[in-house]
Amino acid sequence: MQELHFEDAWNRTISDKDKQLIHATFNQTCENSIDQIHFSVFRTAVNHKGEYLIMALIHNFSDVTFTFSNTTVYYVEKEQVIAKQCFSFPQLMIKEKTSMPWTFIFQKESFDYDPSFEDPALTIYLK
Repeated sequence: MQELHFEDAWNRTISDKDKQLIHATFNQTCENSIDQIHFSVFRTAVNHKGEYLIMALIHNFSDVTFTFSNTTVYYVEKEQVIAKQCFSFPQLMIKEKTSMPWTFIFQKESFDYDPSFEDPALTIYLK
């Protein structure tokens, strides 16, 4: 059974409103995804540097721990790739059958098109 886990820093700093949004997103997640790693975007924003913040639940439906080590993440809208960027998070380890919230910060240079933030999605391609 899939378990929701918050990194300690998230658990200490997240607002009650965001925590409710994350729980609602988690409860809507289909555990029968064909993808071993699946993302559920729950918020998007642009920061003061013009970077794009994509907040998502990372669902690890596999039977092994997943880490981000030079992992290319694609930002997609309406089935079109809008941006891609390589991420490494040595501290982020998502255990098997676990979902975790995380914020992906895309540099504005990584976008091939201006995002509309309509129907946002994140994906990776595992080898």
